[in-house]
Amino acid sequence: MLLTDCKQYFNTDDLYEVLRVELKKGYYKQSMKWHPDKADDESATKHATAKFQIITKAYQILSDAQKRILYDESGIVDDENVLDEESINVWRQVFKKVTAEDIKKFAEQYQGSADEVDDIVAAYNAWKGDMARIMDSVMCATYEDESRIKEIIDKKIGEGVLKATAKYKSSTSKVPFLLCKMLASFL
Repeated sequence: MLLTDCKQYFNTDDLYEVLRVELKKGYYKQSMKWHPDKADDESATKHATAKFQIITKAYQILSDAQKRILYDESGIVDDENVLDEESINVWRQVFKKVTAEDIKKFAEQYQGSADEVDDIVAAYNAWKGDMARIMDSVMCATYEDESRIKEIIDKKIGEGVLKATAKYKSSTSKVPFLLCKMLASFL
């Protein structure tokens, strides 16, 4: 069942590919990406919940030495003992409670990193240059980062990594308007 779900939601039946890198780091990154609380609507929540549960099951199997050996040697997973309701408990056991200080430290490490640049490029491509959506998509980005992110995009356009789109050109000309609109919502 787990491998079938992996194939359906992640287009692979390889648990390592579902997590996409080193086990704990991969679990953290994928579970943050697909956590149900990040979904916008009910349909997206159901999809994200399914992915989150699959990621957690994959982590449970790969972090258990005996189950990992079985999977590595045969591709078989013993997921009968992995319960869906345990997903959140596993998350809490693996990762400590996140504090505001932890988020601040993460943001300091992430902003300006190669990972952030990769995420900005991916968001640009996903949203076809729509700056407002790019800002919503990039982790830790606030309105204060908009000019910095725009500089990164402009640099990538100059390097030929990205193509300037009409949407990018029009959304960046609206930046002062969007900034004023956001500031007005706080007043």
